[in-house]
Amino acid sequence: MIECFAESGATGIYFGIESGSERILRRLGRSATVEEIREKCTICMEHGILPTCSFMIGIPGETIEDVRQTFDLMRSLNTWYVQLHVFTPLPGTPVFENPKAYGVTIEDSEIPPGVFEARAIHRTEHLPGEMTNELYAEGIGIAELRAREYASFLARYPKVDWAMRHIREDE
Repeated sequence: MIECFAESGATGIYFGIESGSERILRRLGRSATVEEIREKCTICMEHGILPTCSFMIGIPGETIEDVRQTFDLMRSLNTWYVQLHVFTPLPGTPVFENPKAYGVTIEDSEIPPGVFEARAIHRTEHLPGEMTNELYAEGIGIAELRAREYASFLARYPKVDWAMRHIREDE
C-alpha cells in the first residue's frame, strides 16, 4: 500500500502511534506491534514518504515504564518527525464522563486552547498530573532533537529529499 501511495505522489503520512508500550497499544485497541511500527516507518522513508509519528502520554493505566518505552520508540524510529501530546479526557468522551472507571481523576475541567501540548488536566493511578507534565517536557526535548536530524535523513533517503524540495517549491 505504501508503494502505491508513493507512486501516486504522496510525500507524507501521519501515524497516530500513541505509545511505544505493547501493553498500552493493546489497551488502546491497536493491532500493530512496536516492531511493525518500526518496519512501516522504514518502508515509508525508502519510498520517499515522510512519516509523522504522533505519541501521547498520560493515557489511563500508563506507568512510568510505559512512558519510557514510548520515549525509546520516539528516539529510535526511522523518521525525524515525531510529535508528543498529553492525553486529554475531553467532555463527551467515556473517560471524561466516567473517569473512575478508567482510574482517572479530572483535576481541571476547564480545557484551555492548546492543552494537548500544554499540561495534563488529570491524573491517573500511576501518573500524577505534575509528573505527566515533567515527562512531557522531557519528551518534547526528544522530539526537538529528532527534528534536528532532518539533514542526515535527507542525505540517507534521496527520495524523501526530493519530495521535501518538491513540497517547498509548490508553496
